[in-house]
Amino acid sequence: MTANDLRGLSANEAIASANQLRTVVENYLKEMNVPAKYADMMFSVPKDQVRWIGSADFESDPEGFIPELKDWMDARCDKRTDVEKAMWEELKEKRPAQMTLTEKSVSDLLLKKVVEQDKCQSEALSKLSLEAYLKMFTEQK
Repeated sequence: MTANDLRGLSANEAIASANQLRTVVENYLKEMNVPAKYADMMFSVPKDQVRWIGSADFESDPEGFIPELKDWMDARCDKRTDVEKAMWEELKEKRPAQMTLTEKSVSDLLLKKVVEQDKCQSEALSKLSLEAYLKMFTEQK
């Protein structure tokens, strides 16, 4: 609401209006399967500021996937073994200069698998997007 809109309201009306807005936003985000913490983040900053999502937040959540699709996407695209996943977690933050020759070789092999996984996920998401688009615009109402 603008300052002019707020001036015309009582304190109770302003609070009720803000609560109503928050409820609408929270319901929308919930419908879109966005974790509830993001609504809290949005409403924790002044209305004229933006709270950017950092890589730690992004990586702690399903990295942009709808939670219901995360397991499906992993089963479809992640060909790494559990051991390879654990090794990747250890090596992905290391700079090549910090790695032994063996670690560098393993990192290079695992990086190839991660690139293949990213490509598979990108293709799967493109296909899902196309299917959703066609369904939305070709279904009879």
